[in-house]
Amino acid sequence: MNKKLIVFDVELPPFKNNRILDSAYASQFPGASVIPCLRNIARKADWDMMTADVFLSRHPGFSRAVCLSNEATSLLPQLIKAGVEPKVLNSGESPNVAWKFYHNLPEQSRLFKYSCLFHGIKERCSTGNFEHFYWPCNGRKMAEGLPWNQRSLLCMIVSSKARNTPNWASWRSRLFQPVRIFKQILHDRIDPFLKVEDLNEIRLQAIEVYAEKSEFRLFGKGWDAAIKHWPRFKNVRFVHKPQACKDKLQIMENYKFALCFENCAFPGYITEKIFDGFFAGCVPVYLGAPDITDYVRQECFIDFHRFTSFAELWDYIQSMTHTKWKAYRENIREFLASESFKPFKDTTIAEKYFGWLTN
Repeated sequence: MNKKLIVFDVELPPFKNNRILDSAYASQFPGASVIPCLRNIARKADWDMMTADVFLSRHPGFSRAVCLSNEATSLLPQLIKAGVEPKVLNSGESPNVAWKFYHNLPEQSRLFKYSCLFHGIKERCSTGNFEHFYWPCNGRKMAEGLPWNQRSLLCMIVSSKARNTPNWASWRSRLFQPVRIFKQILHDRIDPFLKVEDLNEIRLQAIEVYAEKSEFRLFGKGWDAAIKHWPRFKNVRFVHKPQACKDKLQIMENYKFALCFENCAFPGYITEKIFDGFFAGCVPVYLGAPDITDYVRQECFIDFHRFTSFAELWDYIQSMTHTKWKAYRENIREFLASESFKPFKDTTIAEKYFGWLTN
């Protein structure tokens, strides 16, 4: 009964059965490396860690059990009933994806001592201890990649799936497309606070404009079916057929620039997209968090908002000199080695989680 436990409350099927506690396994999921980091820190302090489904199936004895909850799942009431303290609530999803969670946040956050969420949602949170959610990165250095003169110009790595788009390969999914649109309209009316700017349309516009350029490549899942079934792509001529993405960083190391557009524009919502460009030594063209420069130096990326058209952006990157591109990369290198990047490191975040969980 002297065992001390951290229970990770998560309902994502790939994360269950303690699988997400393994660092090699977690590395395939953006932002998930913080969980095995937390487990390692816990073990050094004689704490054990397990996922909620394992805890509820094993009913282990413990002297103290605390909970890190990802979006307050349906398992949480059972955990609390079993004596687990709800300590830290977190989410790395945006309001336009995890709408139900953010809509119910005032009630759910009351259960926790700490809430670690994107700061744009702070006024919605009822807990007294609010912490900004920094996207966990593994702290690697910038790759050198190919030399300037061997790199192609521009890439985009994104799947065809977005909030209101179907799985274009499935006729059932295409059939229920009007339901998705109606659901979004309903959500916007029920909770206007969560009506945030969705950026997928701008992604699609970029693809439509740049598809006919030989120096642009699109990578990601689902594009073959999307191009075949989506009327908006009927008259778009792709110079290069979209390809699947096996390793984002390896692909980006072959390009000078990458379009890095978030799912939505929401204060503090900064995900792996811009950091993937940094780690690959590929200069990001960023669109997303309106307060991005509060967290990342302006000199490290190209702000999409600077340009009035896709043509203007294309002319800018196409005419950029090697010297200027190298300056961007040097700024990225300095940022990744600076104190400003430290809050994004998975080890830093795991240490904070452990402190909040065990105090």
